Amino acid sequence: MVSLTDLPTEILLYILKFLENKIDIFYSFYGIHNKRLYQLMKTNFTESAVDLSVPLIFDSNILNYKFLLNNMRLKIKHLVLNENEQFQFLFCASDTKILFPNLTNLTLLSINCKRFLDCSPITSTISYLHILFDGNPYKNSISHNENVHRYLFSNKTNLSVVIIENIHLSRIFDFSPTINQLKITVKYYSDLIYLLLNPNNITDLNVKCLQLDVNE
Repeated sequence: MVSLTDLPTEILLYILKFLENKIDIFYSFYGIHNKRLYQLMKTNFTESAVDLSVPLIFDSNILNYKFLLNNMRLKIKHLVLNENEQFQFLFCASDTKILFPNLTNLTLLSINCKRFLDCSPITSTISYLHILFDGNPYKNSISHNENVHRYLFSNKTNLSVVIIENIHLSRIFDFSPTINQLKITVKYYSDLIYLLLNPNNITDLNVKCLQLDVNE
């Protein structure tokens, strides 16, 4: 009977091409005490995109993926996180925080607004950002909303594509010149008008307005 460890490396790599969530597969390799499989995991993980928003097959605890993510961090360019626990683990907690120096695309789903601001995860390498904030957008304080748009649209970031959901932004006074695609929600019609009149380099704009009444 042929086991997984008996297969040639070429066949193992061929099989991996057809598996969707490779992070689970390499996590399972890590659990096998076999130097060849371990080396295979370390040197042949060429996936630049890691999606942790899908259910993890072998272990639902993100903490147990720390070793693997640390080994992959230089290769990861696209990262998708779902829920505050994952975000806290990778970007906030000092004892588990992992740096992704080549990360260009970041998607955060069901993320707490205050925690996002406290951790400031946007680095100079990130050009694509998609955030779905959790909870009711009306319950976020005005200061949180203002701080979000000041943080994201300042000249300190290199964002070019920004998609923000489940939060309404007030007037955006400054746009980073790098932003050319924007999808956001504003609260008032006057904010929409201000956005359209404000000079910027945006060529693809998608705006949802919550209230047409210009009177606040």
